[in-house]
Amino acid sequence: MITNYPKLTRLWVALLDIGVTFASYICAAYLRNLTLEFYAFGGVVGWHTHWEILVAILLVWRGLFGFQEAYIGQRFTSLKADLLVVAKTVLFGTLVVLTFAFLIKSNIPRSLIFIFAIVNLIFLFGEKALLYQFIGYLRKQGKNIKRVLVLGAGDVAKRFIDSVEKYPDWGLKILGLICKNELNVGDERFGYKLVGHTADLRELLHYNPIDELIVALPAKHLGAVEVAMAICDEEGVPVRIVSPFFKNLISKSFISLRPATCHKHVIPGLTESFLLCQPSYFFTSVCKGGLGPTRDRSPFNTLQN
Repeated sequence: MITNYPKLTRLWVALLDIGVTFASYICAAYLRNLTLEFYAFGGVVGWHTHWEILVAILLVWRGLFGFQEAYIGQRFTSLKADLLVVAKTVLFGTLVVLTFAFLIKSNIPRSLIFIFAIVNLIFLFGEKALLYQFIGYLRKQGKNIKRVLVLGAGDVAKRFIDSVEKYPDWGLKILGLICKNELNVGDERFGYKLVGHTADLRELLHYNPIDELIVALPAKHLGAVEVAMAICDEEGVPVRIVSPFFKNLISKSFISLRPATCHKHVIPGLTESFLLCQPSYFFTSVCKGGLGPTRDRSPFNTLQN
């Protein structure tokens, strides 16, 4: 999130994409008319002449971005994944618009549509690259950072921590780890303090304002994962599960954000929209009931600032 309002962030990113697409169409019309001065292959066409095609383009582009869930969980974590979404949108969107123009018997020059597709691809690529540069700058200034706790202190947690440290542009700040053994609380592991044990989970979440709980436990602790998800749901804290539970079943699964509910969706194909160290086989879930106001301090408030 660029701001503390993720819905607002998703809205302005969507509006930016539509605005860039609109500008791309105007530039494409201008470039085509300019080209006619050197090579005649049709008549001059104003960008506003075929308004029905322009409206269709904006609606189709918005629909394709939405279909690919480009604005869900917008954290600006993978430029490559976002560029792939843009490429698919422009490719399939162009085919849809050409089909629409044929069906309504529009006399819009097909060359204009092809020029628009090229210009739009370049413009959207540029927009995404600039956005990531801007987000990277904000994160270096300590902004756009998500504060997380990690439930787990074993190999799964270590792989996740290594990935977070390898990719600082993810914008995650690990405040500490939660372990199983109460005797280990206060020790340091993988460079982070063990701030509590699993029995303290409810108190840790209740009295410490965090943005998300990362559950990094092996498959044998599936029961503990279910308990953690239930506690997070009660406390209104989003939870993300990082574990190779379904390595051979799915490439990505996520729980859609609904108040106090969880609905699982399986999306074919690999994407990197979630912050996982091995996204090709990691299972990711999110439950959210709303963070609410900042929690009061208590003896359990042992997290690093």
